[in-house]
Amino acid sequence: MNALSIISIIIYTSFFIGAGCILVVERKNILNVTGCTVLASLGWWSFCNSFFFAADTAQQAFFWHKLGAIGWCGFVAFTAYYFIALTDFRKKMALWQKILFFIPAVILVCKNVFGETTSLAQSIVMSTNGWGWTYKNSVTSFWLWAFLIYVAVYFGFGVHLLGNWAKTVEHRMKKELAFGFITLDALTIFTGVITDVIFPLTTPAVPAMASIATAIFGIGYYGIIYRYDIFNVNYVISSDVILQTSNNPIFVLDEKKEILKCNNAAGMLIGCDKSELIGDDFTNLLDGNLEIDTLCTSSSLVFAESKIIYRRGEPKDVLISASAAKDKRGSFLCTIVSCQDVSRQKKIQNELNIQRKKYKKLADDYQKLAYFDPLTDLPNRRHFFDLLSEFEQKYHANGTNSAMSC
Repeated sequence: MNALSIISIIIYTSFFIGAGCILVVERKNILNVTGCTVLASLGWWSFCNSFFFAADTAQQAFFWHKLGAIGWCGFVAFTAYYFIALTDFRKKMALWQKILFFIPAVILVCKNVFGETTSLAQSIVMSTNGWGWTYKNSVTSFWLWAFLIYVAVYFGFGVHLLGNWAKTVEHRMKKELAFGFITLDALTIFTGVITDVIFPLTTPAVPAMASIATAIFGIGYYGIIYRYDIFNVNYVISSDVILQTSNNPIFVLDEKKEILKCNNAAGMLIGCDKSELIGDDFTNLLDGNLEIDTLCTSSSLVFAESKIIYRRGEPKDVLISASAAKDKRGSFLCTIVSCQDVSRQKKIQNELNIQRKKYKKLADDYQKLAYFDPLTDLPNRRHFFDLLSEFEQKYHANGTNSAMSC
């Protein structure tokens, strides 16, 4: 067993463990299942290559190379489909289109496993540096060009989807995610083409090490998963389930205060369908002076009163609470804004204030009628005797002398 075989064992063990961990998180999520197949295909490729590098004869090496075609052909289709699931393009595909999508991969796998030659090798020889077995191929091979076209079309389609997704999504994190995958794929394909296509066509000096080069993809893939919590079930629940089940109107804003997501209650508050609010500037919905920047940048929960525009009538009074969400590195993710409609409470409070003023005015009027003549507006007899009683009380209390003249 040589060094390349040991490295392959480490790589396939890591890939299989990663695939198992993803399924443990959430088995029903299509993104998790697709990500698992990507890692499993890479793991199978490295598993077969661990025997390929350690084979005693070229015939044994060729057998494991053919068996590894399940991984190095399936990896391309599974990765492209992962990007389809990530960008939600899968929802636009009919069942027959999804089946058709994997047919070229099945054809290539069958040809490479059961054929006399493969897309990458017409024969197996020992590398001149003695590190392990490598391929010999020819530029005239039809299946070589079929495989290269297959890789170019599928990865090109995936990169195209990611590019369009990065342009349309408003969230900075998703843009970084898309460009991260594009960079990772470009690096992986570039390395694989050099080691498993160009070298076998030119020189047998270097073993076929594309499966080892996929460690770059694996490390980058795990890094992206950790950085953006792609498979975190809590992230899925908080964004999809809790948002929609909350009775309070909730808005998710980006750095520009534009609405990324909102729930049905938010649409009811504004008087429209929630889909009509996506991409709108949240500040345009407010009818009144409110320091929205202070709300959106604070990491602690902040409350404020304001009025919000109701498209079917008068503006509504709302109590707004907001808090900025941050990732593990402390970078800004989004602002969660929750609104509570207090229009009814405000209306009741205003009515109580009006009634209180009426009662006070009525009490003042009654008191005036009790002490003043309604015709002349002069103090009456009751007022006179009240004053006389007051003077008498002062005399008994303080000995203050008083006089009265008529």
